Amino acid sequence: MKNKFTSLTTLFIFVFLMHQSPRVFGGDLHRFSPPISAIKVFLNAAQITHSQQLSISKGENKFLFCGLASSIEANNIILEKYGQAKLFKLSLITINDTTDIFSLEPEIVQLMNMKKDSLLSIENRIHKIRAEIEGLELQKAFLNKNANSISSDQNPASSKMNSASLMDTYASIVTGILDKKKELEALLMSRRSLLNLVFGITNSARNSSNINLIYVDLHNDADEYSTALSISYLSAEAAWNPVYEVFASEYNRIKLNYNAKVLNNTGINWDNINLTLSTADPFIYYKAPYLSPIYVGKFRTNPNYLKDNNNNSNKGIKIMKVPDREISFSVSGRNSFPSNPQAYLLNINVFELHPVLVYRTVPKKDANVYMVARVPDWEKLDLIDGEAALFSNGEFLGKTMIIPSETEDSLEIPLGIVKNIIVSYKLISEYSSKKILGGDLVSTYSYEIKIKNNDKSTITLEVLDQVPVSEESSVKTEINEMTEGADRDLLTGLIVWKKEIQAMSELNFTLKYSVSYPKRGGYGIPKENYSYRNARFL
Repeated sequence: MKNKFTSLTTLFIFVFLMHQSPRVFGGDLHRFSPPISAIKVFLNAAQITHSQQLSISKGENKFLFCGLASSIEANNIILEKYGQAKLFKLSLITINDTTDIFSLEPEIVQLMNMKKDSLLSIENRIHKIRAEIEGLELQKAFLNKNANSISSDQNPASSKMNSASLMDTYASIVTGILDKKKELEALLMSRRSLLNLVFGITNSARNSSNINLIYVDLHNDADEYSTALSISYLSAEAAWNPVYEVFASEYNRIKLNYNAKVLNNTGINWDNINLTLSTADPFIYYKAPYLSPIYVGKFRTNPNYLKDNNNNSNKGIKIMKVPDREISFSVSGRNSFPSNPQAYLLNINVFELHPVLVYRTVPKKDANVYMVARVPDWEKLDLIDGEAALFSNGEFLGKTMIIPSETEDSLEIPLGIVKNIIVSYKLISEYSSKKILGGDLVSTYSYEIKIKNNDKSTITLEVLDQVPVSEESSVKTEINEMTEGADRDLLTGLIVWKKEIQAMSELNFTLKYSVSYPKRGGYGIPKENYSYRNARFL
C-alpha cells in the first residue's frame, strides 16, 4: 500500500514538473504556444513578448513557437534568457493562403501528420477550384473582348438571339466565379482551422490568413537546465495615440483627462497582460542622430504630424510627431484587449490644473474673442501631441489639438468663444491708397479695430494683427501709424496689443502701413516678382 502511494506521489510530482517546465529531448522539433508575458505599445507598432518555462537538455534543442501575431517584423525578433546554450538558428516562418504547406521544412510537415489526410484533401480541392476560377475568368475575358463580333449578324432576329444568348452565358460565368470564390473561401477557412489545431494556436481572435511561426535551434554543451525562455518581436498592426478631454468647470480650474487610444489588430488577443505605452519609434529611435541642413533667407514650414500609416489597418489611430525623448507609461493593473480593427480607450492619468486665463482675438481672421488657458510647468505632465475634446460647464465646445511639440514657454489650451464681446475690423478707404513715388509703387493700407465689452467684468485682452514681411531687399514695409503699446516681431510681422477693457466700455486700435516695390518693368524684372501678393504673411 505504501509502495503504491509512493508511486502515485512520484507520478504526480513528475506530471507537475512536466507542466511547469516542459522537457525537450535533443534532436526533435518541439512545438510551444507560449503565453504573452508583456506588451510595449509604441506610436506605430507593438513589441510583444512571450515567455515559456523550459528544460534545455544537453545537445541540440529545436523549438517551434506558435500562437504569435499575424504580422511580425522579421528583422526585429529577439530571443532572450536561453542561458548558456548557443543560438544556432532563429527564423520566421509565415504560412498564408497561398503557401504550399507540404513544401515546408520536413520537421514542420511532420507536425501535420495527425491532420495530413484532411489537409491533403483540402489542398487538392483548393488547387482544383483555383484552376476552375482561372478557367472561368479566361472565358469572361474572351467574351468581353469578342462580344461585338459574336452578337453581330445581318439578320436582326438572329442578332437579337445571339445577344440574348451571350448575356445568359456571361451571367452564368459571373455567377460561377462568385460561387467558386465562396467555396474557395470556405475551404481556406477550414484549412486555417486545421493548421491552428496542428500548431496548437488557441489565442487567435480572428481567422487570420497569416500564421507566423518562429523556429529556434539551440545547442547546449553542458548539463540540462531550466530557464524561462523569452521571445520578443514587433508587430506593425498595433499602435496608440493620446486623446485628451478638457473640462473647464470654473474659470481658474481645469480637469484634464489623459487618455490613450490603443489598437490591437495583431490577430491575437491580449488577455490580462501588463501594458506599457511608449512614444519611441522602435524602427528608428536607436539609430544615431543626423543633422539636417539649416536654410536661411526663406521662411520654411516644417510638418507637425506624420501622415496616417496606410500600410496597415490602424483605424482611428493617427501617428503623431515623435517627441525628442522617450515618454513611457506603465498602465496600472492588468488589461485585456481582444484583437480588433477598432481602437480601445484607456485612461492614463487625470490632472487638476490651475492655468492662467488669457483672452485673445485676431480680428483680421475672426470677429470673436477666445479664452485660452495657459498652463505653466506643463513638461511635468508628459503630454504629447494629440486631439482634445473641450467641455465648459458640461457643454461640449468642440475639438482642438494640444501640441506640446510646438510649445516653448506655457502650454495653451483653447476654451472656446467668449460671449458679450463685439469685435470689428475695417479697412479705412480714405486713408488707403496706391501711388508712384520715386520710381516705386507704394501701397498704403489703414485699418481700424473696435472692441466693445458688453460683459459685466473687466478683462485683459490680447489683440493680434500683422504687417507684411519682405523677403526681397527692393520690397520695403513701413508702419506709418500704430496705436501705442504694441509689441512687434520684426521677423514675423506679428503685432500684439495687451489692453485692459473695462466692463461696458470700448477700445479702438489703428494700424496703418505701406509697402513699396518697383513698378512694372523696373530693373528689368517682371512685375509679378515684386507684387504685393508675394509679401509673406503669418
